[in-house]
Amino acid sequence: MNNPASIVMNAPIIETAAFTQNAVQETVQTSPASSSFTVDGTTYTSAQTFSWQPGSSHTIATTSPQNGVTGTRYVWSKWSDTGAISHSVAPTKNTTYTATFTTQYYLTMSAGTGGKVSPSTGWKNSGAALSISATATAGYTFSNWSGTGAGAYFGTNNPSSITMSGPITETAMFSRNPSPTPTPTPTPTATPSDTPTPTRVPH
Repeated sequence: MNNPASIVMNAPIIETAAFTQNAVQETVQTSPASSSFTVDGTTYTSAQTFSWQPGSSHTIATTSPQNGVTGTRYVWSKWSDTGAISHSVAPTKNTTYTATFTTQYYLTMSAGTGGKVSPSTGWKNSGAALSISATATAGYTFSNWSGTGAGAYFGTNNPSSITMSGPITETAMFSRNPSPTPTPTPTPTATPSDTPTPTRVPH
């Protein structure tokens, strides 16, 4: 379609210019980028850009929590436009919608025979600094922590601290107290009896 165009006035003329509204470019993504989301019911696992008519209504949504590798999950925190976990949008300009997730790692706490540990096993936020403690039961003494995973602790400090840089397992070890050596009971000394004086019989 020509614009500008030329006309020849051989008679009365009416000219009407028609316009179409430019589409807006809408990007939907997550942070971290590995989480999934839906746009108008279709699931995606990487950032997507859509061309929509300005003011048209569309639904963006995600789910929570979402599992990652073993011992890792992602908990929805917010959308960048402050909408609910599932909500409608009707953009009139180019916009990026980002669903932000909090990364969590699983902390496994266990105690060997002879004690108990704190805190309890469960999901913890990435980067959280936690105090761990072990309490020995009667007849036992705390020995050491045996920890595995990024940010774990291995050693004899109690309480100690860990940083959730990945899934962590902490095991508290205890040792049995030595049995006390029994104190020997002394043997009582016999008390000598008095020797009776013989009675003289008269003749």
